[in-house]
Amino acid sequence: MENQMGLVASAHSMSLDGFFADACYCGDRLQTWLQAGDTASRLNPAFKMAPESARFFDEGVGRCGAVISGRRTYDVSNARGGNGPMGPLPLFVVTRQPPDSIPEGPLPYSFVTGGIKSAVEQAQRRSREGCGAHGSEHGAAVPAR
Repeated sequence: MENQMGLVASAHSMSLDGFFADACYCGDRLQTWLQAGDTASRLNPAFKMAPESARFFDEGVGRCGAVISGRRTYDVSNARGGNGPMGPLPLFVVTRQPPDSIPEGPLPYSFVTGGIKSAVEQAQRRSREGCGAHGSEHGAAVPAR
């Protein structure tokens, strides 16, 4: 059997001094581009960006088949109210312990306790073409094959 490995990529907003967020995990200023315009993303209409930012976001996310996130990002974002950050893509949250409650929403969350390798394997199996990841804990993504 041939050993196949998925392609792993990462996309983050980062300040010029190299930080994703401050000590309080307040990276809000780094994310303002997601709300700095009036062009809605095709994949996440809650994001209203400048036209060139919307094209950039949709093109990148459009190549993904699933999303991998860390538990801290899930918690800090208040589970995004049951909606994933990248439209309809399946979301895999790497954690030591799944939360007691999960918000209802159109996107099912999968909590992975077996580490990032397990999350990538599960996301690849479930995704339509690969997977993507976000959040500062893991910083890895597997784009479409």
